Parts: sequence; C-alpha cells; structure tokens
Amino acid sequence: MVMKFPVCNLCVKSGEFCDKCKSASKGITKQELEVYKKIHKSTKNMEHLKDVEIKRAITNDNFSIIFCNKEDISKIIGKNGIIAKKIEKSLSRKIIIAPYNADVLQFSKEILRPINIIGVNVVYDGDKNKYVVRVPESDKKIMKIDPSFFSLLASKILKVDAEINFE
Repeated sequence: MVMKFPVCNLCVKSGEFCDKCKSASKGITKQELEVYKKIHKSTKNMEHLKDVEIKRAITNDNFSIIFCNKEDISKIIGKNGIIAKKIEKSLSRKIIIAPYNADVLQFSKEILRPINIIGVNVVYDGDKNKYVVRVPESDKKIMKIDPSFFSLLASKILKVDAEINFE
C-alpha cells in the first residue's frame, strides 16, 4: 500500500467495508470509499507517497475535495501537478487538495480559493455556534464551490455549522 487512508488496505483495494471498518467507519460513505480506491489505483507505484495520509475525501457532482496533512499537499499535487492530474483523470472530476485543518478561516481560504474572504463571524445561538464566512458579492461569479456543498464540508470535516454570506 502506498498511501494511508482512514480505512484499512483491504477496504481500499476491494471497495467494500470489512467488518472492522464498517463498525468504526466514522461517517465514511461508500462513495468516499470508491474515491479512496481510485486514488490508490492511480498512485500505487509511486513510492514517494508512502508516508502521505489521506484524512477524508468528500465528493459532489463537480469536485472531489481531498483532505490531508498540510505538509503532504505538495506531494499529492506532484511536480507540475502531474499526480493531481492523474487522480483527476481517474475520478473523472476536478479535485481540490486541502489541509485537514481545524481553523474555520484557513479551511475557508483553502476550499474557496481564489475567492477573497472578508472575514468569519461567529453567531452564538444558545449552546451552538454558527460560523458565517463573509465573501464579496462580486466574487460570486468566480466561485467554484456551491455554498451548500461548503456547508456540508464544514459539518463533515470541522464538525461545525457554517454558511457563506455574500456582501
């Protein structure tokens, strides 16, 4: 096995959850497991990726967002983006490689790049916090990620409620 994934090698190779990983799957879907399988196939002979750990891979119709440690991003992209292009081809969709980060502002900057972020506000609602990422209305046209997909990513990765507000 070249890369490390949140599930075992057997699950990644077969595309099916084993009993151990099924009980401890941490919200990993069958679709996400299929993404891990395709990433593994497209990078399996690349020894320099053996220490890279994919934390999560969330997918919608247009994108796959691959989360890993910040220091592994350049390894996954590869020289001139060759590895990222290979992964995109195997997944048949564009990919964004982002750090698995607990900070809402950094997370937003990475996911929404090249959008300018005005700021992040915290709305306190009883015992639950909601994060509002403020983005210029003029950047709405160049935004790659759908706001609802961004909210889904924030809830799955950061375990927080977040939304985009255009100003």
